[in-house]
Amino acid sequence: AVNAPVVQSQSETGGETRDWNGDYLAGPFGEADVMFATSFEALGKLYAHASGGRSGATVSTADFMQRHARLEATTTASGYNPLLKDFVNQAFFVTGEDGG
Repeated sequence: AVNAPVVQSQSETGGETRDWNGDYLAGPFGEADVMFATSFEALGKLYAHASGGRSGATVSTADFMQRHARLEATTTASGYNPLLKDFVNQAFFVTGEDGG
């Protein structure tokens, strides 16, 4: 389907991802992640038009988390932090003080 969300879940043992072909009702209830692709360029233009010319900014997950998360609470004993190292294909659209 065009513009369908990505729907996926992890196996119970981890390490294996199941793709549900965009059908959020097919996976086990409460166990699937649903992600929508977003054109941040189009979103920025829409926001500027709807807000009377104000701007926003697209920031990486790592940049957003460094600014807003309690990283000490999410860092593992080995020093690995999934909020900074994972989710590299995701971003945040921010407005106001954070968005420019």
